[in-house]
Amino acid sequence: MVSLSYGQKPEWVINRGESSKYHSSVYLTGFGMCRVNNDTWLEDAEATSLDHAKKNLSEKIVVKVVSQTTYSEEEYNDEFSDDIQSKTFSSSNIEITGLQSETYYDELDGVHYTIAFVKRANLVKSYSERVDRLQREIDGLYAFALNYEQEGNTAMTLKKSLRSTVLFEEMEKYQEVLIGLGQSTPLRKDAITKLQVEELIERNKNSVANSLEDLATKLAFKLDENNGKNTPLKGVIVIPFSYEDSKTPTPFSKYFKQVLEEKLSSFVDWKISQYEDYKNSGNRDLLKYYLKGSYWVNEDVVTFTVFVKAFGAGPTLVRLEQKVDKAVITSATLEYEIPKEESIVTPDSMATEQ
Repeated sequence: MVSLSYGQKPEWVINRGESSKYHSSVYLTGFGMCRVNNDTWLEDAEATSLDHAKKNLSEKIVVKVVSQTTYSEEEYNDEFSDDIQSKTFSSSNIEITGLQSETYYDELDGVHYTIAFVKRANLVKSYSERVDRLQREIDGLYAFALNYEQEGNTAMTLKKSLRSTVLFEEMEKYQEVLIGLGQSTPLRKDAITKLQVEELIERNKNSVANSLEDLATKLAFKLDENNGKNTPLKGVIVIPFSYEDSKTPTPFSKYFKQVLEEKLSSFVDWKISQYEDYKNSGNRDLLKYYLKGSYWVNEDVVTFTVFVKAFGAGPTLVRLEQKVDKAVITSATLEYEIPKEESIVTPDSMATEQ
């Protein structure tokens, strides 16, 4: 809600955002202004001054957080300090609920002034409730993840755990606002911590694959961790794995290609492309890397060799091996040996078309 004032200048205009009406003990405030000139219309100046006021209010929270962070670094151990320093505080990322504003237009000077304000108590209540709601949702996801782990369902265990990490990131933003308001954010003694979730993820990433879903999930994580990039890969073509040293796909490898593509997309956010899409569009961004491999059957153990390489003369980004029980691939009930008279476009031939 915005109220517009004319006539005598309000106290908050004279004191640049400070006034008894919006005392700092009750309100969190921000101040902004914008001059009307030949390049700025009256309505635009009003909107700009409001944006400046909101930003000024948010920056006060950020400054408070950074100030308390510095204090914490002196008080706590190095491990905690490193965790605090790794956080990035940005006023543009802070969402302020229940924000109101008042605007004053000085016709003589042609300047729009705005004060944005919100009651501290209301903001603390709102964000405390959000933190509590998110923590309870995390607790529930962790309980589901543990159940899936006991059942040996690695893919679902990781799916629930990864969802928890996203909620932790969201919760930390609200906690930062509360810290900026001078409020502590104590959690229940039985609340699930981020460390517990991270340990659960790490434990399942390194566990034995009991299904094709598990195998694809583990490969997705390992490929992402070792690709040498700081961001998920884009424009990745997945080629069906070959049986031993052949370059021919099998019904099993064609099916596993789809499973692996889904895990790469949903778990590590790789952008998967199809070769047909590239041929139809000619868009080179769809064809930056190819993922291929082979699998070798030795009695009851199957060894998958996988690598990711850039097209053309690019380097090999990842090369890894993953051993699984033979029962994992036979569970698909698909032929995993070489069918007759089948061929596939190889990555080398695709690269030549570049």
